[in-house]
Amino acid sequence: MPIQVVVLAGGRATRLGNLARATPKVLQSVAGRPFLDLMLTPLIEQGFRRFHFCLGHLADRVLQHLADSHASMEATTTVETCARGTAGALVNALDSLDDTFLIILGDTYAPLDYTALVDQLPPDADALVAVTQSIPDVMANMGLRDGRIIEYDKSNGVSNGYIDTGIAVVRRSAIERFAPAQGESDLGIVFRSLIQRGRLAGVDVASPCFDIGTPKRLGTLEDYVRVHSSC
Repeated sequence: MPIQVVVLAGGRATRLGNLARATPKVLQSVAGRPFLDLMLTPLIEQGFRRFHFCLGHLADRVLQHLADSHASMEATTTVETCARGTAGALVNALDSLDDTFLIILGDTYAPLDYTALVDQLPPDADALVAVTQSIPDVMANMGLRDGRIIEYDKSNGVSNGYIDTGIAVVRRSAIERFAPAQGESDLGIVFRSLIQRGRLAGVDVASPCFDIGTPKRLGTLEDYVRVHSSC
């Protein structure tokens, strides 16, 4: 049975400017469809049924959309009252998380084989990150060798490295280590800790990957969706 999917969709989407002032990033229009519906399509088609949404900025809009368009979905939610960051959002949601779950950032779209990705989590790893070298104009930030992530640097990049797609399979125990943490914290903190212990696996996915973090990237995805109208 497919595992739980956790969608991190609480950020303020400041790089989208006025586009995100009244519409959360996860509900931005892509070729006439809310981005969330586009993102969920390959997951639902592959049999994923249980979702948890970590919300924050304009959470009421997302909750209403879920009620209107995905009422039959088995979904739970947590809503932040202040910015917690990607790792902080997971800490905030610990009571709702399964022992192993699939993370997707709320601005990420990739029509890949998610079931196969989940199956590739090694027994001696606490997380598996999907990486790629095929996203134009995005700096590589991860080093991958022999199936393990050996370096992670979002600030300076990684020479001849890979790009973190925003998709990962994670064991709950990896997040529990940070449960006492307060304030805003990024998943990079979790990843670096796992790298130090050799517990972060990685796999290069052979699939187009997109994020809608900026208006330009939103437009790139829209062009792709219009060409591939079955998305």
